[in-house]
Order: sequence, then structure tokens, then C-alpha cells
Amino acid sequence: MNNRNFIIKISVVFVYIFSLITLSSFFLLKPSGDLSWYIGWVNGFYEKGFKYIDHDYPPIWPMYLYLLSYLKVYLNDNIFLQKLVIITPSAISYIIFIAICTKLLIKQHASKIYAFMLLLLVTANPAFIEDCIIQGQIDILPVFLVILSILTLTNNKYPYLSLPLFTIGILIKFQMIAFFPVIAGMLLNKNYRRFLLINITLAIIVVIVVLSPYFIVGNLSNILKVGYINASERYQDLSLSASSIWIFNEKYNLNHNTSIFNNLINDFPLLKYVTYKYTGMLLFSVFSLILFIKSCLTNKKSELLILAWIANIVFYIFLTAMHERYIFYAVPIALVSAIYNKKLFVFSVLITYVSAMNLAVYLYGFHNWLLILRINCVLLIINAICLVYYMVQRVLK
Repeated sequence: MNNRNFIIKISVVFVYIFSLITLSSFFLLKPSGDLSWYIGWVNGFYEKGFKYIDHDYPPIWPMYLYLLSYLKVYLNDNIFLQKLVIITPSAISYIIFIAICTKLLIKQHASKIYAFMLLLLVTANPAFIEDCIIQGQIDILPVFLVILSILTLTNNKYPYLSLPLFTIGILIKFQMIAFFPVIAGMLLNKNYRRFLLINITLAIIVVIVVLSPYFIVGNLSNILKVGYINASERYQDLSLSASSIWIFNEKYNLNHNTSIFNNLINDFPLLKYVTYKYTGMLLFSVFSLILFIKSCLTNKKSELLILAWIANIVFYIFLTAMHERYIFYAVPIALVSAIYNKKLFVFSVLITYVSAMNLAVYLYGFHNWLLILRINCVLLIINAICLVYYMVQRVLK
């Protein structure tokens, strides 16, 4: 009971500190990154209505910004209030995430020292501060839903919400497709297969409800094109400041539709189809298939969380045109994994470091930025290998 009270008190203190950091950042920092774009989109919706599209986001987030356009009269040009309402979903998600971590720590009977260390890393996480507060990104929201998708099914509490929660995540950020092999495998596991039909039914209902406003105004095809169909061609560089394997190519800003064997195309014309883009997709698909099979064979939430963690690394290091921040999704998953497996705490610190450094390179720039990104790529590969080794060791025991 003492440990329980201590963990709850620490959690409340950290939430209070987090709130102060968030609010003070709004006063001190000018809108940057996508946060400034979001403010522009709110203005666009206010002037042109729901049909306005000047973004490459899936349907849910533009819908939220459209609703905020009704508040523009009250917000006027107050940048602080505009930033506050835009970041509210991410902030609420993170506070709930802290609460869930607190509950899980209590349930796992964590020691006071370990609970303090983990909650400190959760609350004062530099990757989250850079991604969600400074840049105003919403990345915490969809990956939080991915975590809930795993926990609701494996805890046998609200198991029918697993796929709908994941579906909402994809309707917020298409990058959640990285976790599809794990979620699909999990739902096809013999222990959870009985929940599959109702999960699919509810997920279809979610899609219909979310897309129906776009269908009504005749904008459905446009939102699907910008959010999904044309997503892979929105950016065409090998790497967009990401610590992917393509950052080792001296021409990291090369068009990813270029053939890897560009110098041999004249002699072997078919090699023009062996592009960087499709090579990355092939590598991602191969490892995703392995993750899918493994997810079908396990019903342990701790292992599924590790598989989701690895899935994000695979997605990040192999696919081209990758943004620097998309490894952030592994950070919350790693933190939850560390609750169930204390030995993974050091790896959650490592993934936090990589994510935070990648974002720092983008936000502030460093003279040796290319070296930093390449080192981070090596660290990600080491991270994935260690996670695989950890899972193998558990099986052998």
C-alpha cells in the first residue's frame, strides 16, 4: 500500500510539472514545425469551409482543426490560445498515458526507486517535449491508441475495442501501418480469434462514421488521396533527416525512385525497377512477415509490445522518404514495455536518446549532424538485435 500511495503521489507531481512545462513553452516559444501549419489550416477552414484541403493528413486530424475553426472568433489572433487548443488532444493523451503507466506500475508491484525512475522518464521525456510540445506534433495520440489496442485485447478488458482503437490510430496517422503486422497477428492468435469478427465490424463502423462527412461534402476521394494513396510520393528523398540505412548513402537526398543499379540500366533495362523505394518496401515487408508470424504465436502482452517496438524500428530504418521524428512512436511503447520487463529500461532510455537526438538535429542543426544520424542508425539496429535476443532468451528459459 505504501508503494501504491508513493507511485500515485509521484505521478500527480509529475503531471503537475508536465503541465507547467507545456504552458510555459506556449508563452516562451513561437509556433514552429507543424504547429504553425495547423494554425494556418484552422484559418483556411474558417475562410473556405470543410472542403479546404492543404495538407497530407488522414481524415481525423483535419476534422478536429475544422471544428476549431468555429472558435476562431473567440481566439482572434491570440497565438497562445491557438496553440493551446491545437495541442490539447496530445496533452490529454499524454496525461492519460502517464496515468496508465502509474496503474501498470502499481499492478506490477514496482519498487519506489524503479517507479520514480520510469515515471520521470515518461513525464520529462525529451523526445516527447521536442516532438509534441516544441513542434506541436500529434504523434503521441495515434501510438497511444496502438498501445491501448494491445492492452485491451491481452487484458481481456474490452477486447472488442482492439481493432477499432487501432483503426482510429491509422485514421489519425498513416504511419501506424508500421504496427499492422503485429496487430493483425495478435487478432489471429488462437486465444483472441473469437473476438475477430466483432472487432472487424466495429472497425468498419468507425471508418464509415469518420469518412461520412467527407463523402457528404464530396471530398472523400481527395482526403483518401492526400492521406493514403499518394502518401508515399509526397516526399521523394532517400532520407528526410532520418536515421535510416539510406543515410549512409552519400546521396541521401537522391530521389527514391532512382534505381540502385542506375549505372547498369543501359545494359540491363529491367534493373530500372530495382529502386531504392521498392527495395526498402521489400525489406520492410520481409521483416513485417516475420513479426506477423511471431505475433500469431504469442498471447503475452509483454512480447507483443516488444514486437511493436521492433516493428517501428524496421519501418523507420528500411523505408525511404522517412521523417526524422517517426522513430518517436517506439518511445511510449518502450516505456510501457519497461514496466513489464525491468531489463528493458536501458533500451527505453536508448530509444528515447535516438528519438530526441534526431529531433534535435532537425530543430537546431549540428555541424556533425550526418555523423550523429548514422550513429543513431547503428544504435537502432543494436536496439532491435538486443530485443530479439532478449525474446529468444525468454523462450529458451
